[in-house]
Amino acid sequence: MARRRVLVAIVPPPEIRSGCRVLRRMLGDNRPERIVPHITLVPPVNLEPGRFASVRRHVRAIATEWRPITLNVEGVASFLPSTPTVHLSIGDLSEGQLLALRTALMVDDLFREDLRPFRPHITLREKMNESQIDRVLETFESASFEWANSGEWEVTSIRLMEQFRTDQRGTYWATVAEEKLAPATVVGRGGVELVIHSSSVVEPEVASLLGTTPNHLASTKQVLCVTAEIPRKVGQPVGVVLGDLSPDGAKIGELAVRPDSRGMGIARQLISHWCHLAATSGAALTWANDCEGAEVLGATGFSRVGGLWIRELNGS
Repeated sequence: MARRRVLVAIVPPPEIRSGCRVLRRMLGDNRPERIVPHITLVPPVNLEPGRFASVRRHVRAIATEWRPITLNVEGVASFLPSTPTVHLSIGDLSEGQLLALRTALMVDDLFREDLRPFRPHITLREKMNESQIDRVLETFESASFEWANSGEWEVTSIRLMEQFRTDQRGTYWATVAEEKLAPATVVGRGGVELVIHSSSVVEPEVASLLGTTPNHLASTKQVLCVTAEIPRKVGQPVGVVLGDLSPDGAKIGELAVRPDSRGMGIARQLISHWCHLAATSGAALTWANDCEGAEVLGATGFSRVGGLWIRELNGS
């Protein structure tokens, strides 16, 4: 069994990601999609065979102990003379919580000896000659980026990313798990106890439950994926609701429950939580196409209208 190469990172909001990709292209990066713009918390490590599940549980456990962290974009900078990079410098407005989170993550399988001080940043170019870097820094010294004008953003999740390689794409990194900086949501206490987990990416185990393969390409949609897991079985979903958010509302695209877990009310729990999160995001309406098994929507506040199931959301 081959070793798996992973890192832990923070991915900024869509407008900052888009802006970073533009800057990467401006600086001559012809593969800006090889890894999503991110702030590295745990640098790449090679996991011994069979250790991935343990790392996944560790990242989940740490994330549930943390709360959102506020960061801001400080500007274009470089690590010259030690490293010939160009990056966006990131400031921590949460009194050192970012460093504390990193320290909590970097133990056991994720331990890495700190050879340099931790300076949070988003890499734009990994290597340029010194004269080029000087010109870049001079050009951007007083630049103002519209997508960074908000000044700050709240980090609500961390991502476990893995390195892959294909003949078509070469080497690239993709998210294999996203964990919210929030307490675990546990439902069904005293009955069928479930951990409800939400993500903005489709994790490999979710893709498997849906009968598809992971799509590592950047999505143009705002994905909302809600899964149910048995406690202590991290990353082993027994059910999933997958859809996307848009200015028009929230659409449920797929619903699946493992055959051996059906008849326990899992689908209703998933749909209720998916609708709650969609409403929290600002959606006023959610809908799903009529299909086999869609009758469960009728038990969670949806009404059948022609070939659609529709539910108004109340913002809570």
